[in-house]
Amino acid sequence: MLVLARWCLFRVELGAGLIKIRGDRAWRDLTALDFHHETQPLPGPLSWHAHRAPRWWHRVEVAGNHVTQLVVPFAFFAPQPVASWAGAAVVLTQLWLVVTGNFAWLNWLTVVLGLSLVSDGSWAVVGGWFGLGASAGPAAGAAPDGAGGLGGPVAQVVVVVAVTALLLVLSRRRRATSSRGGS
Repeated sequence: MLVLARWCLFRVELGAGLIKIRGDRAWRDLTALDFHHETQPLPGPLSWHAHRAPRWWHRVEVAGNHVTQLVVPFAFFAPQPVASWAGAAVVLTQLWLVVTGNFAWLNWLTVVLGLSLVSDGSWAVVGGWFGLGASAGPAAGAAPDGAGGLGGPVAQVVVVVAVTALLLVLSRRRRATSSRGGS
């Protein structure tokens, strides 16, 4: 099942990268984000600020996007920890897209698929950074690695719900400000 999830993520990411490279000169010459944030259909909470970023930053964003969509997908099928790093790169890129302007469900689908690449050991390391790490050794009768705790679907649901709640709060503040005549 994980191989199919990786294949789906590979197709989504590589396909998105190839369509940009083949379809629009602005993506090839790294100028697409000079106007993209301003003209996108679903602006996010930070879209206004992203649009006003310096041109050099937009070039960096486009180049990073190309690397994430045209190079990183081949690492999805590599052994760990390479696949975990590839998944993390996709997740971070997608979260950046969500806060600067998003494509709704497609970003979140890609985040969930990217999180599926992260190994249980990597989840344990990340959990340790936040004081959520497991004890030094497995307890007798404990669930196998990935069956609960920080690894697996529970962690994915927690991350998606937390990010969604944050975006809702930011979105409501923005709407409240714009309804009062603010900018």
